[in-house]
Amino acid sequence: MRGQTKQMAVILLAAALGIGGCGAVETENPSDEITLLEPVNANANTEKVMLHNLYDYEVEPGYIYPKIKEYSFLEDTTFFSYVAAPGTEVSSGSVLAKADAQGIEEQIKRVEEQEKNLTETYEEEYKDLTDLIGEQKKLIEEKKEKQKGETEEEKVFSNRQIGLIENTIRGYELSIKQKEELFELDRDYCTKQLEYLRGEQKSRLLYSDMNGMVVNVGSFAPGDYVPAKKSVVAVGDFSELMFTCSDIGQSKRKQAQEFYLFVNGTSYELGEETEREASEQEYSTFSINGDTSALSAGDFGVLVAVYEKRENVVAVPKSALQKGVSGMYVYRIENGEKVMTDVVTGMSDGVYTEILSGVSVGDEISLSESAISHGKDTAQVSYGSISASFEESGSFQCPITYVVKNPAEVGTVCLVEYKKELFSYVNAGEEIAEIRVETDAAAKEELKKKMEREEARIRDAGTFENEKEAARRQKALKNYQEELEKLETAEQISQICADKSGILVWTMDKKENETIASGETVAVIADEKNCYVAVSNENGLLNLGNKVQVSYQDTLGNTTVFEGNVINASKAGLSEELESADAYIGLPHEMTEQISAAMANGGFYRTKLSVSADVREMKGVLTVPKEAVKRIAGACYVTICKDDGTYVNQNILVGGNDAKNYWVLDGLEEGMVVCLE
Repeated sequence: MRGQTKQMAVILLAAALGIGGCGAVETENPSDEITLLEPVNANANTEKVMLHNLYDYEVEPGYIYPKIKEYSFLEDTTFFSYVAAPGTEVSSGSVLAKADAQGIEEQIKRVEEQEKNLTETYEEEYKDLTDLIGEQKKLIEEKKEKQKGETEEEKVFSNRQIGLIENTIRGYELSIKQKEELFELDRDYCTKQLEYLRGEQKSRLLYSDMNGMVVNVGSFAPGDYVPAKKSVVAVGDFSELMFTCSDIGQSKRKQAQEFYLFVNGTSYELGEETEREASEQEYSTFSINGDTSALSAGDFGVLVAVYEKRENVVAVPKSALQKGVSGMYVYRIENGEKVMTDVVTGMSDGVYTEILSGVSVGDEISLSESAISHGKDTAQVSYGSISASFEESGSFQCPITYVVKNPAEVGTVCLVEYKKELFSYVNAGEEIAEIRVETDAAAKEELKKKMEREEARIRDAGTFENEKEAARRQKALKNYQEELEKLETAEQISQICADKSGILVWTMDKKENETIASGETVAVIADEKNCYVAVSNENGLLNLGNKVQVSYQDTLGNTTVFEGNVINASKAGLSEELESADAYIGLPHEMTEQISAAMANGGFYRTKLSVSADVREMKGVLTVPKEAVKRIAGACYVTICKDDGTYVNQNILVGGNDAKNYWVLDGLEEGMVVCLE
């Protein structure tokens, strides 16, 4: 009996706590059944049925880019130099990069010189022959004039002489015609050679076919092998903007009910996706339909794909649903008792489930556990901005450089001293170094003697036996003159000057009186218009067009801050061949001069550069404190405190967050009060 009493107590306790189930509970006597009603306690976990918004969506962050085109050589080649660095404005037809064409350029010079000599020789010979023809014609006129006073017998003789002269003229004219034909053949041959060589030279130049700005270059150095069709330079057309994000897959767009771009409080319709090589499907790039005047390259945005959306639908917490033989059901509270009620369900976000039939707004239902808890503190939904912070140290970079070589072609060149400090600014024509050129005095005297001997031979000969001998002696004399002029010109050289303005970034490691070889590079000057600050950007937070703050500290501890722009695309906008781990910050001209001045006089390693920026910025969006948002089963919920003092759990479509707030795409309105944790 005591055992039966104990068992009954347990059963009654279970019933009171609401943990019992349907059906019979076995006792010690299987024949005795005690039937229990569904336990009822309306004050246990319950919730009134309300209207909710439900979302099944995906958000992919990305950035606004210009339309980018990458350029490559059509054939395997050897790299020579970049002509345009990141940040350089280019137009259609601008040269972007050069392949090595030194051999071709030398051939072009030889053929051009050959063509020039052919023309000069032909013109000289033509003039000589036409002069001779003119003299012969004048002689004929003289003889005809003289004939007026001659006898008939004398006229017969003079006419014979005139006939001989006319034959001579015809011979000269025939010679002119022959020389002209030969000249035209030789010139046509040279012209065809030049056309071919210049075509080959042109093929070693990489041209832009659109207006825009260089947004990145490869890492090729002079002499590097460049395979055909490998990207070398990328140009961005800022008149046509695109959106790029992580690859979302083609199927997702087809599945989505809504598919759009959201930037700074505005939605944009996305156009077609730009196709990339299969190996480059890490990112998706879309055109943007409609007016994009409010957008700028570098703007942060999100692609929103809403696969399912239910607004203001009857929904219950997932914890209220039970599965029976005939389908789903909930326990509805009636008169303090739980009544099993069949329901037809629809969409679920993992927290709340749509109810198509079975319960209505205002019905009270039982829960196995509370759906969402909330605190007493509240906050208001308001418009604002969110962003992240970026800060890294940087380095001064000068990608476009010009070499300054020893200008003396002959003689022994010795360094006297450098006139400019490393990293100082140099104007075009300004002296970089002082040099001394020493020539061989004996060689000069020997050349003078050779010239005197050749001049004497020419005077003594008067007229030459043939044209070849005349040409040989004149050519020999000319060569001696040119050699002597080179020596005398070299002796006058005392300076090495800059051909172009820029920053002196390299000089020879030579001391006073050390020799400089012919054609040796003595200095390297960087184009200050293309200098920039490079900063590590592995995470891709900085993007083309972003504004940043650059500060530098000179050797005296003085700090200067200025605004710059990111001038290269991050990896999201480029192929793997042109990806860069660094972001390049374009420098105003005056800042370039200041930084280079700070780096001069041995301050290169003591000059500090740093870059800071607000990144992933989203303006004009609804924001809620992070403490108000609960992430459950992939859904984001807030608890709204209504004007009547009641609470409703609301699914929201979240775009992103910063350290303090979430920003909301849908589900909330300005001024709503939300509960904090």
